[in-house]
Amino acid sequence: MEKTKVNPDAIKAYEDTDFLKTDACRAIRLQLEVLRPDTIMAAHRIRSTIVLFGSARIPAPDIATAQLENAATQLAANPDDPALSAALRTAEARFKLSHYDQIAREFAAAGKNAMAHPNWRTSNFINSFQTERAIAVLNALVGNWSNTLFSAGGEGGGLSLGALKQPPYPRV
Repeated sequence: MEKTKVNPDAIKAYEDTDFLKTDACRAIRLQLEVLRPDTIMAAHRIRSTIVLFGSARIPAPDIATAQLENAATQLAANPDDPALSAALRTAEARFKLSHYDQIAREFAAAGKNAMAHPNWRTSNFINSFQTERAIAVLNALVGNWSNTLFSAGGEGGGLSLGALKQPPYPRV
């Protein structure tokens, strides 16, 4: 019986990036995506983290303005192009939402000097619990969880932050 010869130049499986990118290795790649940050955080003695999921689709107001102007200019040059019409509608929608980005930045910059107050209307909706919880988390993240504060820009000073429109009172 002849012995099987091993190729000394054979690449190890963990060094074979083509192999690691195959569907067969998907579970391993997912494990590595968790293991790598865990290892880095352990090395820095980080025991817990907070992960925030937001929207990268809502740009800052200055970027939204530039995108809107660019889309309008392109559509003016070629008004029959449906893709450019869709791009303008997208730019308009992002522009309308861009003030939220500014308010979030101002709130974060204000830190302990700002406080999100739940207001009385947050108890009138189906998702009231989640709204109250999100506001509490927001206050904790900026470091004013246990502070007694006035709302930003309100009585007692503070910073002047943008204001969100109140939703209409629900009709029953």
